[in-house]
Amino acid sequence: MKNKIKMYYVIKGMLVLALIAVGIKSFLNQNIAASSVVSIALGILGLKNYELKLLKSEKN
Repeated sequence: MKNKIKMYYVIKGMLVLALIAVGIKSFLNQNIAASSVVSIALGILGLKNYELKLLKSEKN
């Protein structure tokens, strides 16, 4: 159980870092609106889906 939670935080942290990196890269390229908004939205959706899956697996 603890390993699952630990892995969850590792993956979540990696996703957040990846989103920040993409946001900075698109900001430097002056293509702020399109790529950073899309990547942040996809990242948030991915995190929410992952949280729901983790909660369902904890209940079972």
